Amino acid sequence: SLVLQQTALHVLVGAFTWPLAILKLGQLIDAPWSVGLVRAKRAGKLLAEVLAQRAHGKRPITLVGYSLGALAIFTCLQELHHRKAYGIVDSAVLLGMPADGANRESWSACCHCVARRVVVGYSKKDWVLAFLFRASSFCAHLAGLSGVDADRIFADKPLVRRKLVNLDLAEIVDQHSDYLSRMGDIMLEVSRML
Repeated sequence: SLVLQQTALHVLVGAFTWPLAILKLGQLIDAPWSVGLVRAKRAGKLLAEVLAQRAHGKRPITLVGYSLGALAIFTCLQELHHRKAYGIVDSAVLLGMPADGANRESWSACCHCVARRVVVGYSKKDWVLAFLFRASSFCAHLAGLSGVDADRIFADKPLVRRKLVNLDLAEIVDQHSDYLSRMGDIMLEVSRML
C-alpha cells in the first residue's frame, strides 16, 4: 500500500513538473517582453516626433519593421495621425507585429497616414510570437499571426481596404527569427504588393 501511494504520488508530481517548469519559463520571459512592448511604443512616438519635424527632408519615406520594430512603426503612424501630419509616409511594412489585428480605430489611423500601402506580413507558424503575446494582451486577433481582416472591419471604408494589404508569409517564416534571416525573400514578396 505504501509503495502504491509513493508510486501514485510520484506520477502525480511528475505530471505537474513539466507544466510548472514551462510556467516558470513564461514568467522569466514575460517581464522583458512587457518592457519591450512599452519601449517599442515609446520609440514609435519619438519616431513620429522626428518625422513630423521633417528631419529627413520633404520626401515621403517607407517604413519597414518586424516584431517590436513593427509595433514602433504602428505606434508612429497612429501618432502622426493624431498630429495630423500627413504626406510623410509613403508605405509601411509591418512584419510579425504583436498588435491587435481587429482594432478598427488604430488601423484606420495608420491607413490615413500612409499615402500608398500598409503591408501586414504574418505567419500562422510563428509560435514564438503566439507564446510571447499570449499573456500580455487580451486580443483574439493578433496581426502577426493572422493579418488584418480589412474586409470585415472596414466594410464601409473602401479606401482603407485598398491601402491595407495582408501578406501570408507562412511559406517563408517558420519561426519568429526567420523574419530577420529571410528578409531578402520577404522583401521580394513585399515589393509585389507595393
